[in-house]
Amino acid sequence: MRTKYIDYKTLPSFENLHDDVATALITQLDDLLIPFQEMFEQYFLEFHDNIIIEKERVLQDFEHKLEMAHQRNDENYEKKQALWKPLKKQSEQLNNLMEQLANHWDKP
Repeated sequence: MRTKYIDYKTLPSFENLHDDVATALITQLDDLLIPFQEMFEQYFLEFHDNIIIEKERVLQDFEHKLEMAHQRNDENYEKKQALWKPLKKQSEQLNNLMEQLANHWDKP
């Protein structure tokens, strides 16, 4: 009967295994992370552009609403002024008449 010869090699040390795996991972990590880095960079650039677009839209909307409110206020002011100017004129005329009447009665 023949016996089989098996050659057992010595097991590598833990430090050597760790160093080999760490080196392999570090070299692969750069290759694996570059696509994600590029994807995130593109995402953030698009996000930044969208923020600028939305900010400009909100500012334009605000300016438009402010202008409309200003126009309504001007129109309202002009209407109120058209109502009150004749009353002011009449009150001034009445005041002048009262002064004339007071002056007339004060004279001997």
